[in-house]
Amino acid sequence: MKVATKLLILVGTALAGVISIAAIALSQLDSALVESRQAQIVTLLNKAEHLTLYYQSLEASGKMSRDDAQTAAKTALNQLNAESKSYYWVTNTDSVNLVS
Repeated sequence: MKVATKLLILVGTALAGVISIAAIALSQLDSALVESRQAQIVTLLNKAEHLTLYYQSLEASGKMSRDDAQTAAKTALNQLNAESKSYYWVTNTDSVNLVS
């Protein structure tokens, strides 16, 4: 086998290896980005849940009326929607939107 052929095979194999490593790295990066975004969404939803639970506790302790607590919670959740990349909504058990 000629030296040029051996060199061509070596370069081709190395190139295939680099392409394979790049593809694997891009796949892992994509997975990491998706997992990171999912974790951010879970965190945001937990914060919204704790916010509403806070107003629910104020209503349960008698510090606020039910209507006042719901209004305050709606206002607070609407403020969380200030960023155009997030969107919170709340529906009651009758499928009526309370916050949109």
